[in-house]
Amino acid sequence: MDDVETRLMAEHILGDFLSRQRKSESSILPEAKIARLKEAAARFTDDNPFKVGDVVTIRQDAPMKGEGEPHLVIESGSTNLGTAVPDEGNWTDGGIRNVRVLMLKDDLIMPYVLPHWALEHYQG
Repeated sequence: MDDVETRLMAEHILGDFLSRQRKSESSILPEAKIARLKEAAARFTDDNPFKVGDVVTIRQDAPMKGEGEPHLVIESGSTNLGTAVPDEGNWTDGGIRNVRVLMLKDDLIMPYVLPHWALEHYQG
């Protein structure tokens, strides 16, 4: 992926994340926020459960688009597979992107590198 594609993808992801944040911030009680954070912390610290060939999708509460869409795992590990250097303070700065997937966007095959905690098995 070249710099322009990476930048466009990052802007798209961030815009969607901010949009979701604005919609949900005031509707979640503090107790529910704490419970969700604890659940997310467990996913974040668990070993990567995905293997090559798994069909996954983006979790609804992940800060990226693609939820409900099938993604095929083509590489999976415990180390960072991403090549881009995230901006300090960006959500990507806090995690390891350790699952490489392919997805279809319109008629285009798009590769992405994502953190395992943001994925779940696809239930199509």
